[in-house]
Amino acid sequence: MEDTQDTSVRWTSRQPDDVSLSEVSPQHNTNSPAQIEVTIVDNGSPRLERNSPCPSSGSEATPVPPARSKHEKAFPPSYNELYGQNEARPLRPFPRLPSESRLPLQQEWDPSVDPHIISAGEIRDVLLRHVGERWCYGNHAAQEMNINRTVPSYAFHYKLSSFVEQRELLKIFQPYEGETIDRSRAPPGIWEIPVIPSQMFNEEEKKVVVPNSNEVKTCHKCRGTGKMEGFSCAKCHGSKRTMCKACHGCGMLDGSRPCARCLGKGTKKCLTCGGVDTSVVCQICKGKQKVLSHTVVHVKFRQIISDYVIDSAKSEIPKAKLYKAKGTKHIDETSQRVAPITNNPDSRINLKSQHLITTHQQMAEQQRMFIHQQTHCLQILPITEIHWNWETKADRFWVYGDDHRVYFPSYPQKNCFGVCSIL
Repeated sequence: MEDTQDTSVRWTSRQPDDVSLSEVSPQHNTNSPAQIEVTIVDNGSPRLERNSPCPSSGSEATPVPPARSKHEKAFPPSYNELYGQNEARPLRPFPRLPSESRLPLQQEWDPSVDPHIISAGEIRDVLLRHVGERWCYGNHAAQEMNINRTVPSYAFHYKLSSFVEQRELLKIFQPYEGETIDRSRAPPGIWEIPVIPSQMFNEEEKKVVVPNSNEVKTCHKCRGTGKMEGFSCAKCHGSKRTMCKACHGCGMLDGSRPCARCLGKGTKKCLTCGGVDTSVVCQICKGKQKVLSHTVVHVKFRQIISDYVIDSAKSEIPKAKLYKAKGTKHIDETSQRVAPITNNPDSRINLKSQHLITTHQQMAEQQRMFIHQQTHCLQILPITEIHWNWETKADRFWVYGDDHRVYFPSYPQKNCFGVCSIL
């Protein structure tokens, strides 16, 4: 039997192919050092998260800092010197699936044992409610039509969600004001800094300063000049002075006495550039010529969601409507790694469960994400096909889901020119 159903995968944000080190300046980022909310980890030995591998394991080579001259100070290497532009240490290994003997038990279900049956009276009540919600439907057809035959069936709705964590490195800068730099210890790796989500399957972002990653260097924006050369002040356009607003540039008040604000000159020192140069003061170092840089770990907690619907009776109900319907949960499991379904009477569900779990695993490995938890749910959606006739018309409609939704595109008494058939 050919499977024509679609699988929808929803991803909430763009995921980079690799963890990158990008420079974020306060000029273009609202998360400037004065505004950004970060968590500073204790400068002591880094604490590892549960199930995290020890960074000094034998299978992992410790990066060796470059050799220093004997005249240089004996400081530990900086973060860039130790790890380079991209994080060199391997990611936390992914946990393996449990062995076959420890796979979670999945309840078997036989659809022929307890088929969902809806009575003619319930069908009439559901139909009248459906018609009453549409102002252009007449209710005479719903009250008078004959219900000739009902055919019960079902659909499966399988949904897999993986709660993942992704990390990237950012650089933030602030003017150097002579602060003391602590370089007594080497900075930890990107995955050695403990960051715990507030709640599982709750999407959020956190920023954590890497301990001992502070560096003082020449401002990269103005190259140590403290000015933005080639850019004239937008207020005075390089003249260093602006017109006095008190005397409107004439230098006199009431035509007889000199202006006290500009001392009779008619112009004042430009407040934007300070009147010291035609160049604008560098917005990164604020004219200090040096900047203090911090390496920040940007942690993103996201969900990867995939779901799949199989209509066993191949009814005319659109898949988008079946995705929204409520059903009876046959399987609802949450674990660090869920096991694929293997005992469903419809083999397509078994194959799709295996495929989606493998796809999430591959996606996490390719995009360097760590899976914290997975949850999958299999719902059984009851579907009843109703054959009817009214006056000279005869056709069928469907009641589906535990919430008794109605799909009746050929309702015989409507005056909306077919618009309500798509609602």
